[in-house]
Amino acid sequence: MKLLQYYKDLDHKMLNKYPVAWVLGVHLYIPLIIASSILLFAIGALVDLSPLPQWRDYREIFSTISMVLVLPTILLVILFIIRQVKFNSKRVHIRLPHGFSYPIFLYYIAVFAGIIALPFMANIGATVRAGLTLDTQQFKKDTYALDDGYRHFYMSKQYVDSNYLQEYGQDPDDNDYIDHRTTYRLTAGRDSLIFQRSKLTDQYIGRSYGMDTVLLSDVYAEIQSFIEVASCYGAEFSVTNPREIVEINIRSDKFYQNASAESTVAYEHISNSDTFSNTIRFHDEYIDRDGPFFITSVEFWQFYLLLALGLAVLVSVLCSVQIIDFGWAMLVTALTPTVYGIFIALIGLTTGDVGDGIILFFLTLFVLFYLWTAFASPWNYRLKRAFAITVHLYAPFVLMIYMFMLRSLSNCCSPNYSYNDCDCYHVLTNSQYEDVVYVCAVALTFVVQYLFARYYKKEYINPQ
Repeated sequence: MKLLQYYKDLDHKMLNKYPVAWVLGVHLYIPLIIASSILLFAIGALVDLSPLPQWRDYREIFSTISMVLVLPTILLVILFIIRQVKFNSKRVHIRLPHGFSYPIFLYYIAVFAGIIALPFMANIGATVRAGLTLDTQQFKKDTYALDDGYRHFYMSKQYVDSNYLQEYGQDPDDNDYIDHRTTYRLTAGRDSLIFQRSKLTDQYIGRSYGMDTVLLSDVYAEIQSFIEVASCYGAEFSVTNPREIVEINIRSDKFYQNASAESTVAYEHISNSDTFSNTIRFHDEYIDRDGPFFITSVEFWQFYLLLALGLAVLVSVLCSVQIIDFGWAMLVTALTPTVYGIFIALIGLTTGDVGDGIILFFLTLFVLFYLWTAFASPWNYRLKRAFAITVHLYAPFVLMIYMFMLRSLSNCCSPNYSYNDCDCYHVLTNSQYEDVVYVCAVALTFVVQYLFARYYKKEYINPQ
């Protein structure tokens, strides 16, 4: 009860002394987002990793948390938008949002970023905990020994079609037959071993995985190195003598026929292979940013920022204009790509450099038409405002289209390029250029937001 009364007092004080902050719900959403983020982060960070749980179960925990939080997150976004629309500039204070348009826009970005991050806060906690628990730098160094030596400790049998063998009179032990299959045998001089390497980790960047011929002395060194390194990741061995391991491997039955019910394992010297494989997979998944660790991916944060930025722009527009103008603008915004697509289809453009150039030309005409309609045409003021809002919303996307199409038209290495005398060299790689486009689009979003804030103030607060 005391907590509820404290909140009521705070709410009343905010309304009287800081009406703008009260309308924005600063005293509601900021504490709620911070408290929820800390709780969810703690849940992810407190999941025990000693010993490492089964990867499938571990991944399922965070998938379930994210799924459960999707609906509350959507509801929280809707409630926030409803509050902003309910207490807009026409009903509370003429200075809101036009008097504080840019700070409010930044506030919207922060709130939306905090809300839509809630389903992933547990993942962030798990990633931090795994980063403190797993020595991934050492693991990357150990992958050479692990991948080089793994074939000596495990091999699955190869399937043999007995009907095929009987028809052609082949024996699975004949060299002519097994040379084309995964095998493990001595050379004729019995001083080297022929085998096909297998991959244990996802980080291996060493030799290829074809058939390999290795001196026995080097094989023994590989086995000893694997035992020493794998033991650091919890591996336990039924046999540890390198010579004995090689002898067992050579004698083992490496094939099975048809639907045989016998074991399909040729040999296995790791007694706790499931636990050991799970440890290796944990390290691999963390480095590869899979499972709950996808939160460390740059691509995720780029999309995440765009989503928060898009919602902030939409709500700032919604709270800066009349609802009827916003409704007409949404209609124009929705119809624009459809009309443009129909127009391009009717004139029968094809792909290629010429077609792309014409598409870019007509896109420019569309942009100029929208700008003229919004700011220079003598048409109805509501139609002009609708087109202006559409220009506001589409500006970053149009910039991205221009930059990508111009890049495509200048790409000499494209199979559709019709000229033979151009330089294929680009200063930026495709990935780097995509990053530049992303940064330019985000920067333009802020610039356009600033310019249109002044436009909305002129149209709705100080009309001519």
